[in-house]
Amino acid sequence: RTGTLRVKADRAVITQSPSRFLALSGEARLASEGKGMVAEGDFKADAGWIGALETAPPAVSEDVVVLRAKQPPAEPKRGEALRVEARFALGDHLYFEGRGLDTRLAGEVRVSGPPTALRAIGTIRTEGGTYKGYGQKLAIERGVLRFAGPVDNPQLSVLAVRKGLAVEPGVEVLGTVMRPRVRLVSTPDVPEPEKLSWLVLGRGPSDLAPGDASVLLAAATSMLGGSNPGADIGERVA
Repeated sequence: RTGTLRVKADRAVITQSPSRFLALSGEARLASEGKGMVAEGDFKADAGWIGALETAPPAVSEDVVVLRAKQPPAEPKRGEALRVEARFALGDHLYFEGRGLDTRLAGEVRVSGPPTALRAIGTIRTEGGTYKGYGQKLAIERGVLRFAGPVDNPQLSVLAVRKGLAVEPGVEVLGTVMRPRVRLVSTPDVPEPEKLSWLVLGRGPSDLAPGDASVLLAAATSMLGGSNPGADIGERVA
């Protein structure tokens, strides 16, 4: 069977719920070529709001290994293969709120490939906004997701800063979504324990009160973990 289905959207509401809303415009084409199907599209978000859960859903720990019986992949039925070629522009009115992040999103992403192995090229960036973390509200100075491969593992380039202090500390996140690297930064540049003190407490190490060291130690463990640059800051704080 062959044929083509064309769909045109004009400010169409795609989803509307307490956690998300999205209206978009554009055109899509679904064509059957006998040997398979092709889904093509070019869409732009007219308006949208995306909310996220305050905490991440439960997941299997990194040290858990799941073993399954080896089975050959199922052969796709003739005529059922699907290939996607689509462009998504985020427009000027798409907002994200959740996990401490409150910002507008902009940019454009092109997605291609079969649904089980989608690849993406493009950039999504934040436009202003704030991040609530470590008990503080940080200004987002840079927030970029760069896609150049699998759609679920873009490159990260994020910088959030606590403003209005003698030393303005911040957190920078690089790497990928699956393997992020977190480090502390500051203007002017100061030693790592001092950056953490200004970020979490709003004052330098010389002004610490009794009990502050334990607060900084907990923040360092939560923020930097054990595999990030400066992860030994907890030992230096203690």
